[in-house]
Amino acid sequence: MRNVLSRLTALGCPVVALGGLVLVALLPVSQQVQASDRADPGKSFVILLNGIYQLGGPAPDLGLSQAGLIDGAYSTTKIYDVSLIPGRQTEAIGTFYFNDATGDRCAYELPGGAFTALIDDLDLKMVEVPDGFLAVGTAKLSILEATGIYGPFVGGSIHMAFAGHITDEGYDEFCYCHISR
Repeated sequence: MRNVLSRLTALGCPVVALGGLVLVALLPVSQQVQASDRADPGKSFVILLNGIYQLGGPAPDLGLSQAGLIDGAYSTTKIYDVSLIPGRQTEAIGTFYFNDATGDRCAYELPGGAFTALIDDLDLKMVEVPDGFLAVGTAKLSILEATGIYGPFVGGSIHMAFAGHITDEGYDEFCYCHISR
């Protein structure tokens, strides 16, 4: 338990998002674009990072030079599409990679390309609960590089709202990411 907590706290891990529901509700409907519209992601879109983080193995080649994914020194969770229709998404559309070595970089692999982001600002609150900790907060990230249809997002930003549960079994994330040019 203490290893998981100290690792997440020391690395500034982007934690899970329940407060993201508020973020999505605040976005004008005209700016919300379904991530499944891959021909043109528009000026902004919202995705959900959800699941228990898994330690990475051999680093994938995403065509990104700044992600810094070193074999075994990153963690992953699944990415889900967020649509305007209520209901739970059941199929992951991509993979989120968190750089455990630096603690401030991550990569998003989505249909149509990938991008690297740098954590600029993290507001994290930890609350102890009987079986571990709850992590709640927000983060702002800068998009450093991108491939495929996400090229126009270089220089853009990501606003995360998250809530997560840290236990001996790992870190279970629920994080809404509003990605914009």
